[in-house]
Amino acid sequence: TASPTSRFTSTMATSTMNDRKMERPTMEKQGRAQRLAKQIEFLSLLEMFVYNRALFACCPHKVTEAVKRCRATEPSLLIEPGKPLRRTRRFLPQQLRQAVINSIINRKKNGDDDSCDDTGDDNSMGSGSPLLALPGKEASQESNSTIEPQPMDPEMRRSLEMIMNELTSIKREIEGLKSRRNSTIYQTIQDTEGRLFRA
Repeated sequence: TASPTSRFTSTMATSTMNDRKMERPTMEKQGRAQRLAKQIEFLSLLEMFVYNRALFACCPHKVTEAVKRCRATEPSLLIEPGKPLRRTRRFLPQQLRQAVINSIINRKKNGDDDSCDDTGDDNSMGSGSPLLALPGKEASQESNSTIEPQPMDPEMRRSLEMIMNELTSIKREIEGLKSRRNSTIYQTIQDTEGRLFRA
C-alpha cells in the first residue's frame, strides 16, 4: 500500500499537470495577440519611415531612391480624361481605380455629365480600352433614355466582381486586425507589460 505522503505527492503532480494544460491555450492566445500587436506596430513604423519627407531630407540620396522603389504606390499620379487606365494598372491601387470608376458611375446616375459625355466611360475605364465619343444622334438618344440599363461586357463584369471581392476581403482583414487590436487580451497584455517590444 502507498503511504499518504506519496498519495498526496501524486495528487499534487496530477493537479499541476491539469493546471498547465488549462493554461496552455490561454498563453497561446496571448502569444498570438502579442505577435499581431508587434507586427502592427512594426508595419506602422515602416509606413511612417517610407512616406516621411522630413526623414528623407536627412537620408542619403541612394537610400531614399531605394526606399521609393520599394513603395506600394507612387507618391503622385496624373489621371487624364480620355486616356485608358491600362498604363496605370501596374502601380495604381485597385481601391483607387475602383473609386474612379464608382465616381464616374455616380456622376452618370446623378446627371452630372459635364466632363463625361458618353455612357461608355465606365466600361472603357474598367476594361482598359480608350474612351470613344458617340455620334451626335446616338448621344442625344443616350441622354434621353438614361433609365434603360446598358448591357455590360462579360469581361468587364468579371473584372468588377474580382475587384469587389478583393475589396471585401481586404475590409474583412482590416476589421479583424482592428478587433484584435481592441480585444481584452491585447489590453491585458498592455496593462501587465506596460509596453510592447518592437520586432
